[in-house]
Amino acid sequence: SGYRVCAIGLDRDDDLPAAIRFAKADVTDTEAALAALPEGPVAALVNCAGLLRHQAEWQVEGFELVMKVNLTAGFTLANALLDRLEAARGSVVNVTSMWAIFGSAGAPAYTASKGAVAAVTRSQAVAWAPRGVRVNSIAPGWVETRISEKARTDPERVARINQRIPMGRWAQPHEVATVVRRGLDELEDPAT
Repeated sequence: SGYRVCAIGLDRDDDLPAAIRFAKADVTDTEAALAALPEGPVAALVNCAGLLRHQAEWQVEGFELVMKVNLTAGFTLANALLDRLEAARGSVVNVTSMWAIFGSAGAPAYTASKGAVAAVTRSQAVAWAPRGVRVNSIAPGWVETRISEKARTDPERVARINQRIPMGRWAQPHEVATVVRRGLDELEDPAT
């Protein structure tokens, strides 16, 4: 769609397209994330880093780590980029989850973090609209990614999940990316 894309994180999928620049940096280190980005206006920020620690989330350390990656990192980076987003009349897309709507007995921090991302999105949207920065979120359901591998490889659990999916199949990552891209399509200059 004309974007110069820079992905930031600690690891990457082997099939990441060559056109996407990958910068290895901890998203919870705002300065490192900012240093990985090119200078100038930012047309779009997609906060999609996610961490799931299952039962370890019932311990304070696990809970806080998940909150830091899933919520605080994106919030902090968006705030740090606000002037650059405004310069481009840019857009922010925050990735929440279906678990923002209903709970998970095995992942309380993931659930809490994604619910908080949805709430922060609403606050950013109303606060930043006067500056010309649009903020939205998407809440995917079951998607075939590494983070869902534990559920997908448990025959009993996947059978229960599959019964609840109206389309009868798990989403593919490119389908989520298509929704994100459509949310950004109205930007004036996607090259920034």
